[in-house]
Amino acid sequence: MKQQAIQYVALDVHQATLVVSVRDEQGSIAMRATVPTEAKSIVGLVRGLGSRVHVAFEEGTQAQWLHDVLKPHAERVLVCNTRGRGEGGNKSDRIDADRLSELLRLGSLKTVYHGASSLLTLKELVRSYTNLVEDATRVMQRIKALFRARGIKTPGVSVYRQFKRKKWLDQLEERGARMRAERLLAELDVLQELRPKAKTAMIAEARRQPGWRDGRCSNRRPRLQDPVGLRKNRALVARMRNLPHERCRGFAAE
Repeated sequence: MKQQAIQYVALDVHQATLVVSVRDEQGSIAMRATVPTEAKSIVGLVRGLGSRVHVAFEEGTQAQWLHDVLKPHAERVLVCNTRGRGEGGNKSDRIDADRLSELLRLGSLKTVYHGASSLLTLKELVRSYTNLVEDATRVMQRIKALFRARGIKTPGVSVYRQFKRKKWLDQLEERGARMRAERLLAELDVLQELRPKAKTAMIAEARRQPGWRDGRCSNRRPRLQDPVGLRKNRALVARMRNLPHERCRGFAAE
C-alpha cells in the first residue's frame, strides 16, 4: 500500500489571523490560505490536509498554545527560530510563510523545544518572579533618579527603607516631586511584598520536577542537578540558573 505523501505546512502567526503556506514533497506550493487565529479553524485546516502533516511556525507569544492545539492532529509540529538567517529582498506575510514551508521541507529549521507540558507551570512562575524583580529594580532606579535630578545624593539603599522615608521625602521641596516619590515608594512596597510569595511558589514547583534540588547558595535559587526530560529545554534551564540576585539593587537578604 502506497504511503501518503507528507504535506509541509508553514504558519505565519499574527494576533487575529494565520497566513498558511502548504507545500508537497516535490516543493510545489499546494495551497495558500488565511485563517482566523482560532483553535477550531486551525485544526480544521490541518485535518483537511490528510494524516501526514508537518507543521512549522516561529517562536512567539502564541507558540506554546498553538503547539498544544496542533500536536494531536499533525504528525510533526515544529516551533522554530529563524533569527540570524539574514534574509534579504521583499518581505510580506505570504513570502515569509512560503519561505518557512520550504525550509521545513528541506529540514533546515532550528527548532525550539516545546514538548514538556509538565513544565508550563514552572515556566510561568519563573517569569512571574523574574518580572517582579525586574519591575522592582526599575522602580528603585526611578526613585534614585528623582533625587539625583535635584542634586540629592542617595548612597546605598536607605532611601528605600520605610523608617527613613520621611527624612528623604523632607528633602524634596517641590510638591509634585514629593508626591511622585511617595507613589514610587508605595509601588515598591507592593512589589517587595509580592516577590517572596512568587519565589516560594517557584521553588515549590521546581522541587516537584525530577532532577531538581535546592542550591545551597545564599539566595537559595533552585539548581539543576540532572534533569529528566528537561535536557532539550535549554531556555528554561538557563533562566532558572540565572535568576536575578536579590542582594543586588537594594534587596535585603533573606
